[in-house]
Amino acid sequence: MSKRWRLSWGRFLYAMALLAIAPTLITWATSPIDTAVLMLWILYASGFVFFALGWHRLRQEDAANPLLVSDLDRARKALLGKPWVAVVWFTTTLVVVLSLTIGSALYGAAA
Repeated sequence: MSKRWRLSWGRFLYAMALLAIAPTLITWATSPIDTAVLMLWILYASGFVFFALGWHRLRQEDAANPLLVSDLDRARKALLGKPWVAVVWFTTTLVVVLSLTIGSALYGAAA
């Protein structure tokens, strides 16, 4: 019998905590929180929510039909979802980040 994926929420949170190290270190390195740090956290939060929803889909797929370690394509499709949704999600995130950055540059205040 092949190995199955371990899909606990604890593993997901551990991986996202590891990914949060860079924004946290950058935040600690800057005394006042400037616009760039805020935009970095918005990008991280968007990725966190996107992949949390994908992790939920992955767990649902595993509950319906167990995912084996060799089923990488099924796991990827369940985690990322439909490609156009991912494109729209991250395009919208980038548009929001860029518009807040431009807005704060024009008006001189952090967004």
